Amino acid sequence: MGCSETKNLSSIQQFPLITLNPIQTSCDTTSKQYATRNIENCILICLANSSLFTKHNDFAEKLRHIISTLRIFNNPSECITFIETIREEKIFLIISSDMEQTVRSVYYLPQLEKIYDFYESSLDITNIDDQFMQKKRFTNMNELCEQLREDTKFCTWDLINIIVVPAEKQQTNSSNFTKKQTAMFLCIQLIKQIAVRIKFENNHKSIFLDYCRIHYAQNNEQMHDIDDFDQNYRPKNVLWWITKPCFLSWILHRVLRTYEIDIIYKMGFVLKHIHTQLTLLHDNILSLIKDRDIVYLGKSMSNDEFDTLIKPNCDGLLSFSNFIETTIHKEHAIDFLRHRIMSHPKMTAVLFEICFDSTVNSTGNVCAMINNSNSNISSQEGKILFTLGTVFHIKSIIEETADNSMTIWIVRLTFVDDNDEHFYRLITPLRSNDVETNPLSYLGKLLIEMDACDRAEQFYLDLLNDPSVFGQPRRLARLHNGLGVIFTYKGEHLKALEHYEISLKTSLSYMVSDHPDLASIYKLMGDSCFNYQNYVQALEKYEQCAQLIKRNAQQIDQSFIDNLNNSIDKTKQLLESKK
Repeated sequence: MGCSETKNLSSIQQFPLITLNPIQTSCDTTSKQYATRNIENCILICLANSSLFTKHNDFAEKLRHIISTLRIFNNPSECITFIETIREEKIFLIISSDMEQTVRSVYYLPQLEKIYDFYESSLDITNIDDQFMQKKRFTNMNELCEQLREDTKFCTWDLINIIVVPAEKQQTNSSNFTKKQTAMFLCIQLIKQIAVRIKFENNHKSIFLDYCRIHYAQNNEQMHDIDDFDQNYRPKNVLWWITKPCFLSWILHRVLRTYEIDIIYKMGFVLKHIHTQLTLLHDNILSLIKDRDIVYLGKSMSNDEFDTLIKPNCDGLLSFSNFIETTIHKEHAIDFLRHRIMSHPKMTAVLFEICFDSTVNSTGNVCAMINNSNSNISSQEGKILFTLGTVFHIKSIIEETADNSMTIWIVRLTFVDDNDEHFYRLITPLRSNDVETNPLSYLGKLLIEMDACDRAEQFYLDLLNDPSVFGQPRRLARLHNGLGVIFTYKGEHLKALEHYEISLKTSLSYMVSDHPDLASIYKLMGDSCFNYQNYVQALEKYEQCAQLIKRNAQQIDQSFIDNLNNSIDKTKQLLESKK
């Protein structure tokens, strides 16, 4: 299958630089909240009697050097309860021999990545049937740590969020899948757009590092890296830092996968510098890979995920919500898949083949060879790093067998041309004036469409703690308006009304009282009143909105007017029925 012929469309609109001030947080309660929040992909849990750590007093410190988030339990019930609450992270579980039988009920949970049984002596090892999950047994702490380090590395490489927007001919207007995937696609494109346009304040880096120091306070190794970054980081060495296994790459990989916008915002300067460096190095990519025109990325997926996201969507658009690291060596990617499938035999092995085509004009999709001179990776590894949210066209999906033993699905990808009609229509919302002037508000809207309104709420509330917002009434009004939308979505209509009222009051500090932009706020206030059945107040807000429209009819969209009239009629009918 191939792309249909495309017409020559105008290039994507380039927006001017914008200034976004970093979020500043200093209160103790916020620090405590941040300290308990997971900001990496993996969690390490130890279920053991306290005597284990007494005998091996440096064990916890060694483990934190591999996975910083370490939780230690000696009560199996508490351990099980904690495991069941984990949704975003992968869990590595170490169990002492005397606890081995107590937590088998959680072995089936998808968040459980690996289990390690630790025995004080090889004489203690029993022949227990481990049909639930492949486990490994150790009597040596150092060997356990080395295995954990390797397993964590492979797991992290595999935790890549894939976004697929079906081809237009395959889309169903009412498909929740398509709507959510489209929102995710636009979200990551907007994050990249904002990061590239940000004009950073001098204290952005300091605020981000203060945040990191709270999380890594018990990890001396990472605290040293944070201090090193503080003193020696320069934009030109950003690729060196993100290919180093340390706090920066761990946090970046996590928050782009989970769309934690508040942290992405804090480290936006890193995203900008990565994209800039990749852009500078991109022109040499074809000469560096020489006679190779394909690079490879291995990924294991659950059967359901593959059958929903990939298999039915040939000719669709595919993107990753991260910077992706590929290899020019096909055998390296297959070796990675072999390792993952051996550990997780029920998963599907997918090999993405990314084809370079010099005839495709794809200005935003840049990549570069990463090697000794600009990273922690040697030239021999043949690694190619793609920028955030690179967009591909799915050319073909073929099932093959490797070494007569492992089934691999080969998904061939090509860069999407800037003039591709599907891509052009898809990103149309990002070219609007509203998004240009208020990108953060639209970002919140997309998160709501992704069923991630808690992420949006957290981000907006953090922004309200930024002292600089109080001197920017337009920004403050938009934030409260966004929070109103979020609480409306959550069904908390009184909270929504409170934020709409603040938005109105703030807007009136820089707008005349009959400004047409106020109409939407009155309409939203009316909707909130209607939703908690205060129909008298709802009608009052609707009529105030209608008065504004009368004075500015030519500036108001007709669909908005029709919706308002329907709301007025419905409210009047309900009031009449109560008489």
